[in-house]
Amino acid sequence: MESAKEINHEIIIAQFITKVVSTQQIWGLKSEEGWAVAMSNLYDKAEVYVFWQTQDAAQQCSKEEWKDYKPEKISLAEFLEDWCVGIFEENSLIGVQWDYNLCGGEIEPMELAQQIIGEIKKTNTPIKFVKYATLQALSNLIDKAILDDQDFSS
Repeated sequence: MESAKEINHEIIIAQFITKVVSTQQIWGLKSEEGWAVAMSNLYDKAEVYVFWQTQDAAQQCSKEEWKDYKPEKISLAEFLEDWCVGIFEENSLIGVQWDYNLCGGEIEPMELAQQIIGEIKKTNTPIKFVKYATLQALSNLIDKAILDDQDFSS
């Protein structure tokens, strides 16, 4: 079994991005207590919100400590507008495509948002946001947050 440090995070993340942009959906695990969160395999004391590109992949991790969690779909627009921003504000990470051993890609939320936006632009994928007038408006905000670690709560 590979350790978390041996996993090629870039490849896992790139595959995740390609898939979620094409389907415009992301899957998380949710219970009455909230969403599935784990401790980072790479950084001490860092919390990771975990997401998958398919319902089946999420379902495979619904065991042991997550046995009461069920897959729940999140739209790509909501993920970018709310989830990436919120997880950034919490100083947490995003985990993608974790397996049953709780290992997979780990990335900063704004970096993931930037890469997803890059794929949306590259593939010319139409996406409708609720909180932002255009993809570029959201992209500019994310770029600014990365530069000055800005607080999004205002």
